[in-house]
Amino acid sequence: MTRKLKVDFFKVVLPDDFPNPFESILNAVNISPNDHTRNAIRNAYPFRLQKASQTGDSWTGEMIRIRMDQLPLKVKLSGDVSSIDLEDDEGIGEETAFLYHFPTKVLGIQRNRYGVSAGVFAWYFEEKGSVESIELQPILQKDGLQRLADMKVVRKMSLNIAGVENMTTFKGSGQGVESMLGLMNQFESPNLALTVSMGKQRGSLKWVKDFAQSFVQFNQQGESAIHKFEISGKTEDGEKSVIDLIEYRMVEEIEVELKSGRTLSSSEREYAVQEAFSSRKQELLEMFSGQ
Repeated sequence: MTRKLKVDFFKVVLPDDFPNPFESILNAVNISPNDHTRNAIRNAYPFRLQKASQTGDSWTGEMIRIRMDQLPLKVKLSGDVSSIDLEDDEGIGEETAFLYHFPTKVLGIQRNRYGVSAGVFAWYFEEKGSVESIELQPILQKDGLQRLADMKVVRKMSLNIAGVENMTTFKGSGQGVESMLGLMNQFESPNLALTVSMGKQRGSLKWVKDFAQSFVQFNQQGESAIHKFEISGKTEDGEKSVIDLIEYRMVEEIEVELKSGRTLSSSEREYAVQEAFSSRKQELLEMFSGQ
């Protein structure tokens, strides 16, 4: 039996005045007592760094989200149900594997809708590392970045968003983003289709790129579902260009063979993120080495 895992990629950015690199925060949490003090609570769910280790120029590890209530039932194929017998201090763990490559400051993290999103990953290490902010910038593939850089005039921006229920997630993410989400909130709709025609001012290009960066970042962090984000414009030589930023985001899908049981083991998840990073390593080195 095989399963497919998707791995998303982010550039880890700390405040300019923070004295230590991200790997030092990882290491500090990893050597902290492996008990309840390692947990951080968000929306009533405990999150924790379950384990991590350094090999060469990378850290690999596993985050875990613990469900203490609204637990699932155990069900037979015949339809018989029974509760899962747990102690008061036990819950259901949802695991998420990650790899952090510190020469490029790139994080590869398993996409797991039930586990730890990239946004929660950043929040957890902010809490544990006493960091004002940890920004995870989504990485576009090299050819997508080049096409965006080549665009000198923006004529139109189109996006489709679905499934945004919690608007507070986007607080502080930029006035343009908050305005769009405020419009969704006003009409009490979790869905939005938006097309904006731009003027001829060259300043609109920077606004669109900043706006796109904010939205794509939250989409890859698992906090929204942007199904389309197209920017239409022209290159310096007048050639028309249409870029869908969602299509160009850096994602790897890895097929993993389950060696035993019906659950991916820790080693199988670790294998998936390592394989995903290996597939993109040369591209990432070209993009970020020396930064």
